[in-house]
Amino acid sequence: MDAAAAAGSEVFCVDAGWYDSEPPGAVGAGGVPGWWDAVGEWEESATRFPGGLREVLDRVRAVGMVPGLWLEPEVIGVRSPVASALPDEAFFRRDGVRVVEWGRYQLDLAHPAARAHLDTVVDRLVRDYGVGYLKLDYNIDVGAGTEGDGTNSSPGDGLLRHNRAYLDWLDGVLDRYPGPVLESCAAGGSRTGHAILSRLPIHSVTDQQDFRLLPAIAAAAPTAVTPEQGAIWAYPLPEHTEADLGTVMASALLGRIHLSGRPDLLSE
Repeated sequence: MDAAAAAGSEVFCVDAGWYDSEPPGAVGAGGVPGWWDAVGEWEESATRFPGGLREVLDRVRAVGMVPGLWLEPEVIGVRSPVASALPDEAFFRRDGVRVVEWGRYQLDLAHPAARAHLDTVVDRLVRDYGVGYLKLDYNIDVGAGTEGDGTNSSPGDGLLRHNRAYLDWLDGVLDRYPGPVLESCAAGGSRTGHAILSRLPIHSVTDQQDFRLLPAIAAAAPTAVTPEQGAIWAYPLPEHTEADLGTVMASALLGRIHLSGRPDLLSE
């Protein structure tokens, strides 16, 4: 954190895994990591944060940065307690059966119970923890859509209804909390559409880490995303040469810099 702050970082975002209480090496359904199919409660892991997550977020604030958290709001792991707490109608369904994709269920935000769950999560993180940045990810491909309550003429209708409900949910969060920043991540560059871009100020354009492949992506990104919205990863590593580091940072300077890696291991 100290190194990130010294480098001029404005936000320190704790990435995926802050909720993971699974034993190291645990494997869940379908061979995925244990925490992958157990997400959904969005409660901090006591094993990862023995002093509590607030201790870490308070430290972020103390060194002059805004604390942020990664969140994948639309998915519920098949082993999550939330999966049984919510009604079937709150999830994507086809032929009356919940759609399972890579060990996860997809919430149908057109259902009030699904939306209420997410509102409760965001309210807790923003009000109780003081989170000022939410990195909204989405890492499954749910397919054709949902038949929902059976009144839709096709799964595509259900998908459109969910998409509109998702936008309405975002609007509601932004109305309640005008301060925190919401980032559209979505598997590093998915959902690059104007419906999302018209609402969220930062959009991740890629998850690519290889600095040799980033220049082409960074140069092409403004054809779809305004430069002030386009977030580009920068992974400076101790083993990089001066020439490498120039490419690493110059690509990211074409948009919003997402500084990653271990800045504390870099030389001055």
